[in-house]
Amino acid sequence: MKFTHTNPALSKVVIVCILTMAGSLVMAQNVNHWVARGTNPEDYQMGGDPTIDHGSGEPAYIFSKVDSIDGFGTLTGKIPIEEFIGKRIKLSAYVKTENVKNWVGLWLRADGKDSLTSAFDNMQDRMIKGTTDWQKYNIVLDIPKESAGMFGGLLMDGTGKAWFDGLTLGIVGTEVPVTRGMSFDVAYMLGEYQKGITDLEHIIKSKVMPEQAEYFKIWYYIMLRKDNQTEKAKQYLSGLGNKPIKSKWSPNIIKYLQGSMTDDEFLSAANTADEKKQKEQKCEAYYYAGINNLFQGNREKARICFEYCLEHKIVSFVEPNFAKAELERMK
Repeated sequence: MKFTHTNPALSKVVIVCILTMAGSLVMAQNVNHWVARGTNPEDYQMGGDPTIDHGSGEPAYIFSKVDSIDGFGTLTGKIPIEEFIGKRIKLSAYVKTENVKNWVGLWLRADGKDSLTSAFDNMQDRMIKGTTDWQKYNIVLDIPKESAGMFGGLLMDGTGKAWFDGLTLGIVGTEVPVTRGMSFDVAYMLGEYQKGITDLEHIIKSKVMPEQAEYFKIWYYIMLRKDNQTEKAKQYLSGLGNKPIKSKWSPNIIKYLQGSMTDDEFLSAANTADEKKQKEQKCEAYYYAGINNLFQGNREKARICFEYCLEHKIVSFVEPNFAKAELERMK
């Protein structure tokens, strides 16, 4: 599933950083140092706008170019990580929005040497929506010692306009609280299932991104199973699918996990005339087939399914990252 905060781009483009006397990093927003990424970058205009100024005089922007977008665009930059490893850091910027239908957020992500996410926040639990004037927003994260790369920027899910300016990054003390606990996908990959369950309970209760609600519930079931709360997980799963779901694909995942579909029936249901959508659904299907077989003790079949999931190379979905983490654990 295209969960917006997962891998919103891996870029070789480096954000220019200038060390100030205050000990923080002022990240220059020259458009030459940003790269457009996301699931639908072609649906957005992204760059610099010298007519708008709120902090650095070089704000960047994301404008949607079409009336409807099922996906997101992001301005992405790679941040030198060496001095931040093992530290608590704060990313700050001013953001202004206009007619944002879904949401906008700053984002910051650290990756481990194995390319799995080790820390992440994209403001999804405090998203910016609608039309807002310039306001300062912060992301505070602990960067684990095993981290090897760091990326950040601004993302827009859906349509609208957004600007950001005055971007700074610096080390803060432990008295400054982190802005988000461990996100469920990071928790899954690190095996911190209790933390993932807590994050998903918050997401489900707050009803953010309602168009992805069924996926959050599916991941909650899986996280319960991974935490060996098997009976609670099965009871929760049995209650899914009782209400109408708009998606034509995700109900198949629920039916399959409930045992109403065989592996072959489930994988066949992922087929569609739309080549791009079929690739995405096959990627998802092989992960869920893998995790279901793993729960049933069919480790070899699970391994094969996880490998097929990765072969589809859908970098913006959480399922390939989960499949990769499972393959690492199976070693």
